[in-house]
Amino acid sequence: EDEARADARIAKDKADALAKIEAEKRWREQLKRDTLDVLAVQVKEKELRKQADLKYRETLVNLSKEETLKAEKMERMRKEKIKEKNMAYADELKAQIRMQQERKLMEPFLMTKAEREMNASLLRRVPS
Repeated sequence: EDEARADARIAKDKADALAKIEAEKRWREQLKRDTLDVLAVQVKEKELRKQADLKYRETLVNLSKEETLKAEKMERMRKEKIKEKNMAYADELKAQIRMQQERKLMEPFLMTKAEREMNASLLRRVPS
């Protein structure tokens, strides 16, 4: 009877140990599935972030290109205005030089310095 009880106890312990091993195996399998599910979600999120980052960088590049083109256009316009202003100033100087040359040919300039001084002194004596 003790032997039978011992055999039953051994069989029960053996069955309990097998059940425990099987439960641990199932628990590890479940844990592995859960870990793989979490990993799959993380990989998917990482890919979405990567795509969003690429789109963001592309947007920044496009904006930078637009700003560069706009700045270049503004610089061209500024240089054109400066050139126009310089050309107008050059035309004005040419007109002044031409006028100065014409004045030199006018009658008072054709007089000698002595004649001009004499006329100036005569004009000072004339009562106003």
